[in-house]
Formats: sequence, structure tokens, C-alpha cells
Amino acid sequence: MEEDKQLQQEEEHIFRSKLSSVPVPENLTLPEFVLSGAEDYADKVALVETDTGKTLTYGEVVLNTRRFAWALRSLGLRNGHVVVVALPNLAIYPVVALGVMACGGVFSGVNPLSTPAEMKKQVDDSEAKLIVANAFSYEKVKDFMIPIILVGEDELPGAIPWNELLTAADLTEPTAMVDEGARKVQQSDICALPYSSGTTGSSKGVMLTHRNLIANLCSSLSNFPPEMVGQVTTLGLIPFFHIYGITGICCAVLRNKGKVVVLPGTTSEASSVL
Repeated sequence: MEEDKQLQQEEEHIFRSKLSSVPVPENLTLPEFVLSGAEDYADKVALVETDTGKTLTYGEVVLNTRRFAWALRSLGLRNGHVVVVALPNLAIYPVVALGVMACGGVFSGVNPLSTPAEMKKQVDDSEAKLIVANAFSYEKVKDFMIPIILVGEDELPGAIPWNELLTAADLTEPTAMVDEGARKVQQSDICALPYSSGTTGSSKGVMLTHRNLIANLCSSLSNFPPEMVGQVTTLGLIPFFHIYGITGICCAVLRNKGKVVVLPGTTSEASSVL
């Protein structure tokens, strides 16, 4: 009787939505959920960069996500290993993040305008196995003593060029996103490790699973009109290293087969945004 009374008192302080719960699909990883149905939009532009005009179609996003996932496996990345991504907003950014997750790794974005010391702290704290950088951030991470994958056309000492890595992996690419010897990626596996802003002290890694992010997308997109699928263009202004940028912008738009217009973020003018 006393227990029932206590439960009733606790219930009075809980606000419950009048709407029914949003169903969350089982047995899908975040990349599978986001890119589901992409084959029907293979030739549609998924991402476009405002400064370079570079585009990626849905077909290219799916293909390169698969290629990068296998390339990471070929480098020895295994389930639960962290990859720190030190990139500005680029069209290739979602491919990098989803590729890491597809092979069972953990994506951890870092502000490319951070100091080398700030980046080193996140790399060390997360026990990262790899870094993905471009020429801008390479100078800050080149002395961290872990492998660096270099996005872009530049060739820099000690870095693994993106195009060469994917081309080499193509020679042994399996049909699946990961090799058969790997444990299948589970929804309960951690797929993202964003770092907090540090308002309550030093920044901390926040462990998010595939299911966490799928559930978030299901909730935020629950009222999206079906007739708008494939029709929406969204400004990619929010930094993609933020979880809202990579999930709330990139993954949400890719899920609904819209287009992300990517604004760059490496210059001092972007510092207020980043």
C-alpha cells in the first residue's frame, strides 16, 4: 500500500506526452537506417559544397561509405575502436562518419579550430586508433603518433591519402560492409563519442549507441510529410563535429533523401559558428 502511494506521488511529477510512442526499428545500424532506400535516389545530389561546387550523389555516398568502412577494416580498425575526425564541414564528412560506424568503429568529431593541445586531450582521452584530417588540421595532429588519413588532394609526410586508401581497399573489397570475420555491429554498440562543451568543467566524451541516434531521428522526423521525401534542401551551417550537425542535419536529411548545402568552416570568419 505504501509502495503504491509512493509510485503515485512519483507519477505526479512525470510529464507524459499525449502522443503515442514513436516506433524504433530493430536490428539496424545507424548507417543502414540513414541510407535505406538510397538506391532509388542514386543520381540525386545528396551534398553540395558552396565554396567549391563539389557534389556527392546518393549513389556516391553509399558506395564511398562502404569503401571507407572496408578500408578501415584493412587498417586494423575493429569494433569499438575510436576514430577522431578533425575536419571542417565538407561534403565527404557524413561519408567519413557513417563509414566509421558501418565498420563497427566509434566516430568522435573534434573542432578543427581547436588547438593542438585540445585535440591531443580528446585523442588521448578517447584512446583513438586513427585520425581523419585535411591539410588544415594535419599540422595540429601530425605529432600525435597515431595513423592519420588525409582527406583531399594533398600529400603530406606520414599521412595516408584518402583516395589511395580507398583504391587499395577496392582490390579486396567484400560485398558486405564489413568482413565476415568481424562481429556483426549491434544496435546497442556505441557508434559516436562527441565531446561536451566543457561548461561543467573539462569536456567529456558522451557515449551514444546506434539505437540512441536512430531513436532520436525517428522522433524528430515522425511528423515529416511523406510527400516531402526527396524534396527538401537544408543549409549545412551547424558544425558537423557537433552531434546535432552530423545527426540532426546530415543524417536527418540523408534519411529523407534531401540535399545538404554544405558551408565550409575552416577560416577565422567561421570561428563564431564553430
